[in-house]
Parts: sequence; C-alpha cells; structure tokens
Amino acid sequence: MVVARFRHGALALLCALLLWTIHASAAAASASTVTHPAASASTVTHPAANTAAATTKNDGPSGTGPVVVVGFSGVLWNNLSAETTPHLWKFIDRAGNANIVVRTVGETTCPAAGWLTLSAGQRTTDATGACEIIPSPEHTESGLHIPGWGALRNANEQSSYQAEIGLLGDEIAGVDALAIGPGAALALAQSDGVLSTDYVDVDPLPGSTEDAPHQDTARDAAADAYKEAAAGKDLIVVDLGAVRYPDALLEPTGSTQPAETSSAFEKMRSAFAPAAEVPDDVDAEIAALDARFGALLEQIEAVSPNATVIVTSVGDSQEITPQLGFFAAVGPRIDTSGTTQARLISSDATRQLGLIQLTDLLPTLLTWIDPQSPALEHTVGSALIASSDSIGSGADAAATLVDDQVRSQTVRPLVGPFYLVMLLCVGIMVILIPLRLRYDDGVESRRFLIQFGTWTASLPAASLLVNLLPWWRFANPALGLFGGIVLIATIMAGIGLFKLWRDPAAPLVVVSGVTAATLAIDVVATGGAGYPLQLASLLGTQPQVGGRFYGLSNATFAMFAVSLLLVTAYGAERHIRRGNPRRAGLVVLSVAAVSVLLDGSPSLGADFGGPPALIVGFTLLAILVWRIPLTWLRVLAILGAGFAVSLGFSFIDYLRPPEQRSHMGRFIQSLLDGGGFEVISRKLSQSFFNLPWTVVAFLIAIVAVVVTIAWRVHVQHRGRSASRAEAADSSSGSFVAADASVHADAVGDPTPSSRHFQGAQGSATPQQASATPQTGDADATTSRSFRTGPFMAAWRDLPLLRESIVAVGATLAVGFFINDSGIVVPTLGAIVAIPLWAALVARYADARSATPSAPRKN
Repeated sequence: MVVARFRHGALALLCALLLWTIHASAAAASASTVTHPAASASTVTHPAANTAAATTKNDGPSGTGPVVVVGFSGVLWNNLSAETTPHLWKFIDRAGNANIVVRTVGETTCPAAGWLTLSAGQRTTDATGACEIIPSPEHTESGLHIPGWGALRNANEQSSYQAEIGLLGDEIAGVDALAIGPGAALALAQSDGVLSTDYVDVDPLPGSTEDAPHQDTARDAAADAYKEAAAGKDLIVVDLGAVRYPDALLEPTGSTQPAETSSAFEKMRSAFAPAAEVPDDVDAEIAALDARFGALLEQIEAVSPNATVIVTSVGDSQEITPQLGFFAAVGPRIDTSGTTQARLISSDATRQLGLIQLTDLLPTLLTWIDPQSPALEHTVGSALIASSDSIGSGADAAATLVDDQVRSQTVRPLVGPFYLVMLLCVGIMVILIPLRLRYDDGVESRRFLIQFGTWTASLPAASLLVNLLPWWRFANPALGLFGGIVLIATIMAGIGLFKLWRDPAAPLVVVSGVTAATLAIDVVATGGAGYPLQLASLLGTQPQVGGRFYGLSNATFAMFAVSLLLVTAYGAERHIRRGNPRRAGLVVLSVAAVSVLLDGSPSLGADFGGPPALIVGFTLLAILVWRIPLTWLRVLAILGAGFAVSLGFSFIDYLRPPEQRSHMGRFIQSLLDGGGFEVISRKLSQSFFNLPWTVVAFLIAIVAVVVTIAWRVHVQHRGRSASRAEAADSSSGSFVAADASVHADAVGDPTPSSRHFQGAQGSATPQQASATPQTGDADATTSRSFRTGPFMAAWRDLPLLRESIVAVGATLAVGFFINDSGIVVPTLGAIVAIPLWAALVARYADARSATPSAPRKN
C-alpha cells in the first residue's frame, strides 16, 4: 500500500501542478490591469486600439506636446549617481524607468546600429567591422543625404533580419520633425537615405574618439539647437554622443572592413567573457554627457513644457559582452495614471516590469504620432506600458534596476563553465555505465552510479531554483551561485534516494517531477511581477541577449519535455501492469494536452517549436503503451498534427491587436507578407550553426539513411520478437509491477529493490521464469559484457525504459530540427534523461543481484 500510495501521489501531484498552472494563468490575466495596465488603459498607452478615445485624451494641453527622444550609447543604470550624473538622477525621480535591451545583429551594439534599429524597428547592422564615428549628413542636389546609406541598406537587406532601415523616416514624412546630432539623422532618414527634416550637427562626446578634445566644447550645442529650432515641432530626436571605453574608441568613418554575422566563436566567447571593469576615464565621459543632458532638459522644459521625453541608451560602450542600458521617460503619454513618482515601464514584447527592448521604441513612437500607421502591423516590438504603481523614489527605481542588471551581467560569463560542468558529469556517467552495469561488480560498485546519476540529473532544475536566492548580491556571486546549485541538487537527489521510498524508480519520478513542476509554475506564476526563474539564469535566457523574456526557451523546453515524458511513462506503465490500458492512455493524453497548452499558448509558454515535438513524443508514448504497431503513415500523421497545433496557436495570437502579439503571431504576419521563408531559413541556419546548406543537406541525408536502416531492422525484428516482448511486457518483471510490494511484504524481504524484483518473479509464468536469466545462472551473474549485462536485460524487461527512450529521443530530434537553438535542445534533454536511465538500470541490476533464483517448474 505504501508503494501504491507513493506512485499515485507523485503522479497526482504533478497533474495537479500542471492543471493549477492553467487556473493561475487565468487569474494572472484577470489581474493584469495592476502590473500591466494595457487592458484598462489601452486608450491612453495604446491609442491604436481605440483611436477615438486617444484623440479625446490628446485634445487637452497635456496631450498636444511634442515627443522628444534623447539618445546616447554606453550608459548603464549602475553608472548613475547623485554625484556623477545629477541631472539624470533627478530626472528618474519622476520618470517611468527600465533596463533596455540594445542588442542588434552583432554580439555588442555600436552607436550606428542602435540608431538604425530605432529607424527600422528591427535588429540592424552598421556594415562595419568595428564601431565607427557616425558621419554627419551631406548636402546634395536632393537635399541632406546620409553618407554610405547604400552600403547600410545592402548590409541590412542581406542580414538574416532583413531590417528596413528608413522606416521611421518614411512613416513620419508628413510630421514636422527635427534631428539634432548624426545619430538622430540616421534614425529619421528615409528609406532612400534622404533626411527631409531639419538638422543641427553636434560634435562627438569627449573621450569617445582619438582626436576628441578633453574638454567638452559642445556642451550646450544640443540645448542651443533645441532652443532655436524645436518650437512647433512634433518630433525631436537628439543624439548626445557615445560613451566609449578607452580600448574601444570610435574609429574614423570608412576605416574598417564590412562586418560579418556573429560567428559561433564570438557567441562562445561572449558566453565565457565577464563584463569589463568600468575604467576611471569613463566616469568623466558620463559626467560630460550628463552635463549635456542637463542643459538640453532645461531648454525642453522651457520651450516644450508638455513634451513627452524619452531618454535612452541605444548601444554598448565596449565590444566584449552585451549589456542592458539606461531608459527613462516622462510626459503626458507616460504619466497616464496621474502619478509623478518613479515607476517601472514594460512592453508586451518582454512582459517584464522594468525591461524593454530597443525595438519597442519604433512602435511606441508610431502609436503616439500616427496610430493608423500600417507599419504597426509589421513591427517586432510593442508599445511601452507604464505601470500605474509607484516604486518609490528615483533611488528606489535605480536600486531595483541595478539589481536586475547585476544579476544578468553576473550570470552570463558563468553559462559556459556550467555547461562544461554538466557535460563533464554526463561524460563521467557515460564512462561509468559500461564499467559499473555488470552483475558481478556488486551493489557497492553500482551505488555511486545511482547516486551520482540522480545528482547530475538534478543540476538543471537546481540551476533554476537557485534564483529564488539572491546569490548575485553575495560578496562572491559565483561561489554563491554554484554553491546554491550543488546544495539544491543534493537535496533533490537525497529526496529521490530516500530509503522510505519503496519504489526503485523513485529517483526518476522525483527528479523529473520536480523539474517539470518548477518550469510549469514558473511560466505562469511570475509574469510581470518580477524576473521569472528562467530569465537571467544559467540554462534560461539572458535578457541582454534579447532572445526571449517569458515562456519556455528552447533549453528549458528540452528539460520540460523530457521530464514530463519520463514521469508520464512511469504513470502509464503502472496502470498497464494493473491491467488498465484505458486508464494508462488517459494519463498520457491528459498530460499531453496540458503540456501542449502550457508550452504553445501565446500567453504562457509562447513556444512555436515546442508543440510539434511534444505531440510527437506523447503520441509515440501512447502508441507504445497501447502496443500499437508504428508505421510511416502514422509517423507522418503525428508530425502533421504537431505542426497544425503550432500554427493554430500562432493564428490565435495573430488575431490579437498588433502591439499585443508575441513572436508567434508575428510569424503568421511574416507568412502573409511573404517573409515567412526568411524567418524559417534563419531559424534553420541557427540550428546548424550557420553551416552551408550543402553541408546541412548532406547531414540530413545521413540521418535519413540511418533512420531508414533502423526502421527496416525494426520491422524485420518486430515479427520475430513479438511473442517474447508480449510475454515480458505482460509479466511483472518491471520496477513498476503493481503487486510487487504486496508479494514482497508477504515473504518478509526487507530490501526495497529486491522486494519489487522478487515480487515480480514470484508472479511470473513458468515460461517467463525459464526465459528470464536468474542470478544463479553463470552466464548472467558472471557476465562482464555490457551487451549481455543489465542494460540489455532491462531493455527487454522494462517497458518504462524502452518507451521513454523512444519517446524522448523522438521529441529531442524534432526539437533539434525546428528550434533555432540547434544542439542545445538534445544536449539539455540528454543531461536530464541519461543519468536517470542509468540509475534506473543500476537499481534494476541491484534487484536482480539481490533476488534468489525463482524455482523453475517442469
């Protein structure tokens, strides 16, 4: 009874947690007006959703002021202080504040690429090999023109993102605008490179170039330009300069070679490189920029008292690793709740308070200036959303955002080492499996394999749960992070190996159940209320990279899928052993439905590539549980159903307003615009590390040949082994035998693992007993061959092992091909699954070794 209660209790707990997530998501949606007031205040923060209401709001004096965008590069929240940046410090006290992701095509963002991203609303490249000084517009017969615009346009057309630079300039062609500084000219130029707005030049910031003066002779240049030319303008964009580290100064224009797409080496280096220490010279640059801002802000308040002012960083200050930048905004379009205190800003693109993207600025400007702009249908970002709740003073906002910045900045260089540690642990497991999985090595020899395997499989979940602790605030953050992971993984492994658990499959159930439940709860319980466990984590996503901010990433999807398949296979086989195949199928289908909804729903997991892989894995599991023959037609039908479900989720998301769509709905828009092939091509290219397509085709052909050969062997072997497989599956020789504990209790065997195995053999038929190698047989007990040892015996006797390996393998294979993380998906899945399979087989070997030979009947 204890065994049965544990098994049913574990499965019931997992299902309850999964079902609870659906209920919690509905509750979060109903409460979204508190943290994300887009629904209740959409007439103000999202005028495109209700034009009539927006016009009424803007009829008053508070809504008629211009929009002012003040941009610069290289300023982070931890650069701010009341002493160094008094004007910015005072500004944030009444602003909506956030960290901004400035990531573009490259690993780090140069000033030109940042301003072009504002222009295009999509990640751009500046077409150079290093960060160059942005040239000032030139006078031509057609007016002001951006030098080198043709090269910039060609580079972005050939980029995987195919950004349309000049989009902002085209959309505001009828708006009276002003550009101050060369970066502002890049942002407001039209698609042909012509700048149709008024323009005033501003010199580079002192210390950002080789020949820049040490004293800022242009301190008041932007302020004077605003005073003279801003009156009556609807949109003013100002470039105050770029903060640069001494070893990353801006190069002269045209002095570098064309840039290439970020290579795998650059990405790998970025995953290991810590953020550089801020040089002392940078403080002087930031102080000079703050002085420029203070003079400009004085003129903005004098000339345009009702202006909505955005102050933002658009690029990085160095070329080592990406970082989150500074963002703050004030004005009637931000202060929709009437509060004048500091608060946090978000967007539907991130769904995290205090975190936005550079690509959010274009849809925000168009929503404010031209709510009917057709470009809003195609932008990848979303309009800004200001929280209605104050966070306190500007110092409180700065402390919160610095804390988020430090967490993301600290974890990134530790990602590479952690992957290496996990791969090393799995490598040790792979070496130990053939060495320790032998009957004659004894229980002591396999004990380390069981314990180490359970602990290794616990590392991925522990790397998420450790974010419940503020490890980044420790004096030694790396020690706090890895120490916390080791501690949590040890606790998980200890629970899984607890002696009171009568079931030898307890490590598999506990570790996979905790992993799946952790991710399920994280997806729905933390959105908008703070960083979820996955964001800024070792196996999740780093916000400064700008890949994903909510839902399930490709890496965590692999963990989620594998864990669910393992625990579901266990529960299904329990019911099969009890003679309830219908209930077993219900378990598989119920968990599959909940997991697909959780992973594929745009408001939850928002994972386009996940549902097809999950449907393939769970359908194969159901087929194997029900002992249904597998055919090519069924395989194709399964794949088709998976993609149909993903497209269905994407289409539902597409029906939402453009500013509220996730990347799934935007993919449908790309298909309708004819750009779907480029998106698919980019994702596939990233999966194969940007290898040439000829090499990719060759690799796919090899895989196809291997699969075909394996399929033929499977078909030929299926007929010969059907009777033996049926006999093994109908016996209770599995760990999950329902009557094992009862029989073991009857015979008084105190050994948990042998209780199950002895009970199983006690109920075996004479034919099964004679066909099963007993520990008394010399060829089994003295075997030192891995092929004839415990693994092959477990493969024959344990449906749980066979079914989970097939289902997990198929899921990870599909996930590899349709997700852009490539090898990360099968790698993370293997890190969870292989150690648990090894522990399962090792405990099976212990049971065989500890169980005396069953009497054979003539």
